[in-house]
Amino acid sequence: MDGEIEMVRKNFINTITIIVMISLFGCKSYSPTAESIVGTWVAKDGAILQLNEDGTFETKNLSGNVIFEYDEEYKGLFFNETGTWRLGKDQGEWVVFLRFNISARLTGGFATQISVGGRKGFFENKPPWFLFLWIGEEGENRYEFTKKETTALKD
Repeated sequence: MDGEIEMVRKNFINTITIIVMISLFGCKSYSPTAESIVGTWVAKDGAILQLNEDGTFETKNLSGNVIFEYDEEYKGLFFNETGTWRLGKDQGEWVVFLRFNISARLTGGFATQISVGGRKGFFENKPPWFLFLWIGEEGENRYEFTKKETTALKD
């Protein structure tokens, strides 16, 4: 009987140890830095988002169907725009805040944010990073940007 109790106690201690180790080491969250976000980001449809070191950005062929998903007037249009960006958190999640400049197409300017995710880690919280917008309801499909090695937006 004492042997059974000792075995249950050891199993319990082993289980608690594993849970503590996973909590401390297995789910570590990494934080993107502005330096890791600077660069050229490309979507599968060819849209480009260039995030510059000085806090400015440029877009090329950015689909109005994606960035302005709920604004009917922008459906079917593509945007080559400029603005400013910064890395921050919204409701505990890392995002890139974008503020589009006033332009011929965006007469009032525009502000939005793009989420930052990681390709590794149980919670997609480890680099390499990717940027994304939810398509439809959150948790459904994502419109993703992958970082390219070049850092200059090409015509």
